[in-house]
Amino acid sequence: MQESPAYLYSSLQPYNGLFNWTFTYRLDSDFPSPHGFVLNRSTQPIDAVSVTKNKTKLIAWFVSNCHSESGRESLARTLQQFVDLDAYGRCGPLECRRSRQIECYAMLERDYKFYLAFENSLCADYVTEKFFSVLQWVLVERGAVSCL
Repeated sequence: MQESPAYLYSSLQPYNGLFNWTFTYRLDSDFPSPHGFVLNRSTQPIDAVSVTKNKTKLIAWFVSNCHSESGRESLARTLQQFVDLDAYGRCGPLECRRSRQIECYAMLERDYKFYLAFENSLCADYVTEKFFSVLQWVLVERGAVSCL
């Protein structure tokens, strides 16, 4: 299982006692399988000024679930009162279709200083695949890694 328990749409009760081992994103699983991990082997710190100097926008957020278990929408609305936050998808006025994901990632890399990857639920050890997919694209695009 790679989804958080907050978004299971059927009961797991029939499986109770059926399996002896677990293979999930949870770090306490018998076989942990998170969406990804970050390992920084660089000895040089990232020069944030050079990375952000030509970017014209502050924060982007791609979101389609407007009523999440975590309440992330409330945090985003509060942030928007103080900083420029562009919301893309069903919950915002801007659009960047999933069918054009590479172009959307390129736009993020080119224009935005920050990308928000809020969880839609707050579950132990769960980190959304959105965080890792954007991070992987940026690192591969820069030639920092070949894969994550």
